[in-house]
Amino acid sequence: MQAILCLNTGSSSIKFAIYTINEKTSKESLNLLGKGNISGISQMPLFSFIHSANNTDLTVSLPDYSGFDESFQFLIDWLSRTYPNLKIVAAGHRIVHGGMHITQPTLLTKEVVDYLTTLAPLAPLHQLNNLKGITVLNKLYPKIIHIGCFDTAFHHTQPALNSLYALPLSFTNEGIKKYGFHGLSYTYIA
Repeated sequence: MQAILCLNTGSSSIKFAIYTINEKTSKESLNLLGKGNISGISQMPLFSFIHSANNTDLTVSLPDYSGFDESFQFLIDWLSRTYPNLKIVAAGHRIVHGGMHITQPTLLTKEVVDYLTTLAPLAPLHQLNNLKGITVLNKLYPKIIHIGCFDTAFHHTQPALNSLYALPLSFTNEGIKKYGFHGLSYTYIA
């Protein structure tokens, strides 16, 4: 069964959802298999998952001080054991910063990820963790497609004047401007 893994990797957690692709209908559709999170990463991590079909809730403690790599590995191992017929074909990633150039959902090629890595100083607690999921999944599933959705994209629709600081324009041309955050949430609400 083909599936899409959606990830929101933050500063101390990994939130995720798994959607199966229903290929038996005339039009492909997605069905939520379940969603969960790993919270307290690098402290006292706790894995939880709610299976959508029967609303069963699973909670498991991970070894204390497990980092992101170990937590991701736990998630992938758990998925493989729990759903052995599941084939992850794509991953969607919530990424805080798209910078000045990425303003919509984007295929995450190596070049795009390299560019996104340079934006880490603009969101130091989140950007590299957001990108870590891509690196880990590429090692485990080298052929899957990665799509990035960006919190800053929503704010690119505002007038350019609203994003300027009272600084010389040369600073803006170097990328110093108001980007806005939480745009994916705003998009959902709007």
